[in-house]
Amino acid sequence: CEVTMGVKGLLYVYMKVKTAPRDAHSMYAAIAPNPAWRLIHALASMKNEKGEILIDGFYDDIIPPSETDLSYLDTDPFNPEGTREYLGVDSFIGGETDKKKLLYDLYFRPTCNICGLTSGFQGEGSKTVLPSEASVKIDFRLVPGMDPDHIFDLVRAHLDRHGFTDVELIKGSGEPAFRSNLETPFTKAIINGLEKLYDRPVALKVSSGGTSPMHAFCHKTDIPAGMFGASSATANIHAPNEHLACDAFIEMIKINCAVMEELSRY
Repeated sequence: CEVTMGVKGLLYVYMKVKTAPRDAHSMYAAIAPNPAWRLIHALASMKNEKGEILIDGFYDDIIPPSETDLSYLDTDPFNPEGTREYLGVDSFIGGETDKKKLLYDLYFRPTCNICGLTSGFQGEGSKTVLPSEASVKIDFRLVPGMDPDHIFDLVRAHLDRHGFTDVELIKGSGEPAFRSNLETPFTKAIINGLEKLYDRPVALKVSSGGTSPMHAFCHKTDIPAGMFGASSATANIHAPNEHLACDAFIEMIKINCAVMEELSRY
């Protein structure tokens, strides 16, 4: 059983480069600009091979995790080998294997992730074209202290400073990070309710590596929030055939009832 008491924030952006009104024959690649290469060069300026984000000021406002936050990494049920196998990758970035370091990066370090790249012909077979347009979708997972609007401005300034003024930058969604107080009666009620239901200890997680609207609902009033529920190892979260099994849905009803009953005691 796991209870997650925080989330990373998010900034989602679209970057586009357009160099011509239509695609052309690739023989002109010798003399005409290719927007895909232009976009690739812009992306390469933002992050290095070590995973370090190179946007000036990107890390400046981060609020570091507290000693209490860090102490919960010792009891976090995260399984590095199981996660690696689930993802189907040979190794994590930099070959990292240390559980606490992986958890620190997952919960407390921001990201710059390419979600999708589009340009030119991508159908079956060959077609020798010089694309007229290229685009990319990027999500930045943010940690406490990082404001999505400010990070967007930093990205725009970075592109301009590196000579990519022709790269169009469009803001999508944005949401700051949020972390609940781990010592509140609310947290204890959730844990007690789940422990009574399953008759086993509950693991408390400081944060998720993903994002939810916790900040929008909880920040101004400092209301704590927690995430818990039922799923399965084959749920394929955000992948093809993402699903919730029927038995997990029924289990979620039981979980909600147990937690609500326990909350009524506080």
